Amino acid sequence: MNATQPSFDPLSSASALHPVNRSSGQRPRRRLRRGAVETPQVIALETAVKLIINLVLAIAAISALATLVPDYQTRREKLNQMQTAIRIAEQQTSRLRSEFSRYFDPRQANSVMREQSGGGDPLKPQIVWVEPIAEEP
Repeated sequence: MNATQPSFDPLSSASALHPVNRSSGQRPRRRLRRGAVETPQVIALETAVKLIINLVLAIAAISALATLVPDYQTRREKLNQMQTAIRIAEQQTSRLRSEFSRYFDPRQANSVMREQSGGGDPLKPQIVWVEPIAEEP
C-alpha cells in the first residue's frame, strides 16, 4: 500500500519500442538499407559460391574415402586370415582335448597300452621265440 510506484509506465514504453499502426493493428515494415537490395546477380553469385564450397567439400570427402578403402581392404584380409587361423587352432585344440581325455580315461587304459606297445594284452607276458644258437663242431 505504501509501495512506491515506478516512475515510468511499462505499457507506454513497450508501445514506444514497437509502434503499431492503429488503423490496421500491424507494425510498419522496416525498409531495407540501400546496400541490402538483393539483385539477381548477387543471388547468382551467392549460389555459385555455395556450389563451389559444396564441390570442394565433396572432393575432400571422396579423396578421404579413396585413401580409406585400400586400408579397409587390407584390414579385412588380415581379419580373414586371423579367423582362418583361429578355426584351425580350435580344431587342433578339440582334437588334442579328445586325445588327452582318451589317454587318461581309466576305462580305455588297456586299449591305449595295447596300441602303444604293439597290440598285445599288457597284463599277459610277451613270449618271444629265439632261434637257438648253432654250435660249431
